[in-house]
Formats: sequence, C-alpha cells, structure tokens
Amino acid sequence: MVKNVVIVNDTACVCGGDSQVAMAAVEALRDAGLNVTYFAGTGQPDPVLEDVPKMVVGKCTFADDPFKVRGALRGLWCLETKRALTTILADFDPSDTIVHVHSWTHALSPSIFAAIHQAGFRAVVSVHDYFVACPNGGLFDFQQGAPCCEEALSRKCMLRNCDKRSYAQKVYRCVRYSLQRRALSKLDVSYAYIDEFVEKIVSPSCGFAPGYVLENPVTAFASACCDDTPGEDRDGFLYVGRVEREKGVELFCEAVYEGGFSATVVGDGSRLEVLKGRYPDIRFTGWLDARRIVSLYGTHKALVMPSLWFEPFGLVALEAQMTGSLPVVVPDESGIAPLVSLQGTGLLFERGSVESLKAAMCRLDDDTLLASLRASVRENLNQNINERSGRAYAVRAIRVYDQILGS
Repeated sequence: MVKNVVIVNDTACVCGGDSQVAMAAVEALRDAGLNVTYFAGTGQPDPVLEDVPKMVVGKCTFADDPFKVRGALRGLWCLETKRALTTILADFDPSDTIVHVHSWTHALSPSIFAAIHQAGFRAVVSVHDYFVACPNGGLFDFQQGAPCCEEALSRKCMLRNCDKRSYAQKVYRCVRYSLQRRALSKLDVSYAYIDEFVEKIVSPSCGFAPGYVLENPVTAFASACCDDTPGEDRDGFLYVGRVEREKGVELFCEAVYEGGFSATVVGDGSRLEVLKGRYPDIRFTGWLDARRIVSLYGTHKALVMPSLWFEPFGLVALEAQMTGSLPVVVPDESGIAPLVSLQGTGLLFERGSVESLKAAMCRLDDDTLLASLRASVRENLNQNINERSGRAYAVRAIRVYDQILGS
C-alpha cells in the first residue's frame, strides 16, 4: 500500500498545464493522507508547497541558462539533477513509495529516469503531452502547421524539419529523445494517460509498459464565480491560452474576421504582436490572472478551443464549463471532444477548418440553441465538479499506485 509519493516536475511554480496539475495533485494527495515530497528543476515554490518537503535543483530552465552550451548539455543529461533526486529517494522505501513524474524536458532532463531506476523505485509518468512519443513533444510539424504522425526516430522523422526553431534544434531533440527512451526502457514505469484520446495516440509508443487512464483534477470556479448573465446579453467569442501556432489562435482570428464576430483573445506568445496588427478589431488582452479570466467567462457567449494539434485534453474548456454558464466550441479530434458531445455542452468542428469553425460559431447566433447548451452545462456542472475534484483525483491516483506496488 502506498504511503509516500515523490512528485517530480520541471517547475516548482504554476507556469503551464502540467505544473497546474502537479500542484493540484500535491494538495489532493496530501489531503488524502499520503506523505508528499516535491522535486523540481527550477522556479520559486508555489504557496501550495509551503509545508511540503521539497527540493529545487536549479535556478532557470535549460533554455534560459546564460551559458548556452552548458544549458544544452544539461538538457540532454543533467548529472546534478540525477544526484539530487538520488539523494531525495534515499530517504524512502521502494515498497511503499511511488515516484510520479509530470514533466522533465525544460529543467530536469532524462537523467531523472536513471536515478529512479538505480534507486529501485517504480515510477508513474503522466502523459500531459507527447514527449514520450515524439522528439518535439507535439506530434506536430511546426513548420507546416499540421500534425505529424511519423514514428519517432524513424528515417522520415529524422529527416523532417518539424521543429519550432530550426532543423539543428530538431536533431538536438532527437538525441535527447534517444537518451530518454533508453533510460525509460530500463525503468519499471507505468503511464498515466489523461484521457482515452491520449492513450490511443501514445500507448503504441510505450511498448509493453502498463498504462492507466488517470483524469486530471480541474479547479471549479462555479461556487464563487458563476455568472447569471442571460445568453442574449452575452457578446462574442473567447479564446484563452498560449498565442502560438499549434493552439490554432490564427484559425480562430480568421474565423472571427470572416464571420464578422466580436472576440477576445486572452494569453501571451510569439504570435501575439503579429495577430494584433493583422486583426485590429479583435481585443487582445495579453496575460490575465484566473480571476479576470473568470469574469470574461460571464460576458461571452462561448469559449473556442481552436487547436491545430491533437489537443491532449483542453483544460481551459472544462474550466470554462465549470463556471456553470459557458458553452464551448472544440475540435472533433481533441481529448475533450467526447465529453462535450456526450453531455451536449458545446459544438464540435473539423480540426483545422476555418469554414467548419465559422459555421459552428454562426450556429450560436441561435438563442434557442445557445440556451440549450447553457442548460446542459448547468445540468452537468455538479457531476463534472465532483468527478474532477481533488478528492476524486486522489482516489483514482491511489488506486493506480496500489495496483503498481502490488504487481
């Protein structure tokens, strides 16, 4: 039976979906009575970690290291990280301890898997993205702006210039992926897929390693922030997320422009200034904190998640629904699409199609349809909050941990 969990994550602060989940997991597992220790590569520790034993190894991500060559070498295999994690694990017994890894590519490196293996522990790797199946982590060709399904490290994969930055960076990522795959092959590892969509895509790359669907916890805003603004008084569409090509924000802006809709884009990223100049009628807010985002949920008719890549889940879409009032428009090929379809809480469109997205947005001019979708969101509100609560996550996670330790 599990007693201890060592959570491993690139950062000790919330700066993305994986770290947000890692912090929620800390709270949930601690409240469930487990001894939780947190190991990170960088970042000022979040307040959630105040009373949690922790170690933060470095001062910055590998990409932000002022000595670029040193940062690049550490990104491939960081001996400092390996030694530090080995020291942490020396205080635990492998028979009642699970090491749960959430992310490692930005500030830890694949050396963590060697440390876990050599110390004799079993590990769970949460699959928040596609780094266990793809060198660039996205199953996405960032040059072409389309998904890529080449087998990792195959000849076609190696020759394809799919990286955000350059082909040289792609080669670097392939070297790192090779080291990662070798380290994982020696480790007693199980994979925690965040939904069945991700499991279907990634599991073929994981060989015979056990896999479990472990749905992430989601923060529920509804109890404090639910807005009762009538549907007819809501105006425009809302995008919340990174302003990057793979997130489909340009697809969203083009659909807004062609359809003559009003819209707000919340978030920061490399495409922000370009899009602000190209679409002057769209409101771009830049980064906003959670409270200000929630206030926007109450004034827009729907949230649009226009991702071009295979969006593993779409945390923001469920968060928006948990206001109790906001329907969503999501790609048909995404982790959250089956839930939206099953509950009738939004509309689906063909991933990557401006015309399909525009048509879905046009449908929401129908006040009757919009009211029906909002009613469905409210009908499913309590179920979604309960199933995605920290308490429910802890029950699911502990069940997985016990199965692994008992096998």
